[in-house]
Amino acid sequence: MTEEWKKQGYIAARQLIDSETIDYLASLDVDSGDLSKPNELKRLWMTDTQVRQLATSQTIRHQLDSLFENSDYYLWGAQIIDREPDQIHLWHSDNETSRPEGGFVSLWIGISGVDENSTLMAIPGSHTYGVPVQKFFAYEDPARYDPDGVAVLEKALEYDSEASIMAPSCNDGDGIFFDGRLWHGTFNHNRLPRRTLLLQYGKRGIPIRFAKDYMSYPFVYNDGHASAPPVMPVQGKPDPLVNHNVLEKNGQLTYTAASIAVQPELANKKQLNWAAFPYFNTPTRIFRKFSCHASELLPGCMPHMPHDHDDEEILLILSGTATIFINEPGKGALRAYPSLAGDFFYYPSGQTHTIYNGSEEPIQYLMFRWSARAAQSRPAKTVGYKKSFYDAGNNRLSVNHQSSGLKHLHMHFTRLQPGQSFKRHVDQYDTAIIVLEGELSVLNQRLGRGGVFFIRAGELHNTHNEGTEPCAYLVFEFHADTATTIKAV
Repeated sequence: MTEEWKKQGYIAARQLIDSETIDYLASLDVDSGDLSKPNELKRLWMTDTQVRQLATSQTIRHQLDSLFENSDYYLWGAQIIDREPDQIHLWHSDNETSRPEGGFVSLWIGISGVDENSTLMAIPGSHTYGVPVQKFFAYEDPARYDPDGVAVLEKALEYDSEASIMAPSCNDGDGIFFDGRLWHGTFNHNRLPRRTLLLQYGKRGIPIRFAKDYMSYPFVYNDGHASAPPVMPVQGKPDPLVNHNVLEKNGQLTYTAASIAVQPELANKKQLNWAAFPYFNTPTRIFRKFSCHASELLPGCMPHMPHDHDDEEILLILSGTATIFINEPGKGALRAYPSLAGDFFYYPSGQTHTIYNGSEEPIQYLMFRWSARAAQSRPAKTVGYKKSFYDAGNNRLSVNHQSSGLKHLHMHFTRLQPGQSFKRHVDQYDTAIIVLEGELSVLNQRLGRGGVFFIRAGELHNTHNEGTEPCAYLVFEFHADTATTIKAV
């Protein structure tokens, strides 16, 4: 079956669902939805338990295990599609799954009115052409609405001299597994309406994205968690760094935790000259690695001699008075920067630096360290040093700055009065939030001074002061140095 699948791009299967399930799906009061809103259109699996159970049934999984060659996979789409008599579903390749690497399986199941006069039509092997049919025929082109597919077949013959249009045998309860890259369409020649169920799956580790405009070519995709539809692992573990995962437990769906909240406990019980307290170390879609730790440095001490490394860093003074030594680009000697709580320093890749406690009291500081997924690093023009954000008063202060491996760093300082909050939203970049005063609530967790929230791109969140005192916090936004869109060939 696998060889047939690879060659043709589709496989027909008999009686995937029983008559009771057919009756249930036929009675569902849903419409085919707005094609311009695919993220809403294909979520039937999230709202209907029986559809979700069908999509993950042993009968269907047995077929999928073979087609995915025993790799892990997820469910991302479920949609009822209704077609009236003589209505065509124009020739197309699925934009969500037309990326050249493949790794997707769609399942078209007949519910009512499906027979040889209304089944799926496809050009076998067209998934190997490397281009979708939309490349040659615009959305309004009559060729895509031709049930005989004359012009579409002529174009296919340029890729395969034996190309032909096939209509796999399919009746109510049967299914057709197909590769979304296929050139395919449907035409309901029957006198009665036709209803089908479309289920869509993807291989673990391959991102699913929606095109910004389903009618245009080239396909332009929003690249990032914020534009990713929810997916549910069917076989294997979640892939939260690639897709926006949803898990099912006892019939209920829950989102996987994608972000981090930590409250520091800087207890240097052994009175070490330098005590480090690791918080987390994680990869993300933007970072190969991103770590955070806090440190306490006793008077007269230095954690290390001036050094440099390939990673980038941000150091934020939490308490005390410190001296930061930096070898600025283009200058040979180290420069000393006296610094207080609320000051921060950015160290680009390769910059010599260290911190020294020349005061009579311990100092505490927070450190972020990362390696971005940029194609290649570049030297930053400046050190990115900024004096205390408390100068901003009660207003927000924003700073944009270049980075060695990111498009840019954005930083801002914000105060919130008791009860004040910002609206829930989703960002296309990873974000770190450090609480400087009072208490701040993010992601249903409330942290006090020194608390750190790390929010991955695509995570729905807001900031809220649930306390009785004002709070202040510092935000670092890490904007990726990669194209924000991906175009299919």
